Amino acid sequence: MAKKNRFCSVEFDEGGKSYYYLTEDDTLAIGDFVFVPVGKDGRTAIVEIVNIEYFPEDKVPFPLEKVKRIIRKCTDDDFDLPIPPADSTASQSTVNCPATMTDSVISIEIGYLYRKSTFLLQETMRNK
Repeated sequence: MAKKNRFCSVEFDEGGKSYYYLTEDDTLAIGDFVFVPVGKDGRTAIVEIVNIEYFPEDKVPFPLEKVKRIIRKCTDDDFDLPIPPADSTASQSTVNCPATMTDSVISIEIGYLYRKSTFLLQETMRNK
């Protein structure tokens, strides 16, 4: 039987466009958060797997040499958030946003924080 390639469909934003990434990790499942390469500058992003499909080599949706690969599954440690000082309150919190941050960078950061909170909520629910 011919080897089938495992493609994971991932979303950068909930309900947004999905993108295929190749993996050989059979432990990955729909709903898992993974690290993937983004763009040509070596950046990585955390995304959610929304679908998994298998394709024989002659039916792959993209040439195998051009498809990016999932780096690895996220762990709890990837989502460790800094604990604010005991004397701070939510009303006193501020965000330092460098003037060089563009709207798209801010949008990516907000998406990342959303995915972090979703991951933490899912892990909390699994551990109950």
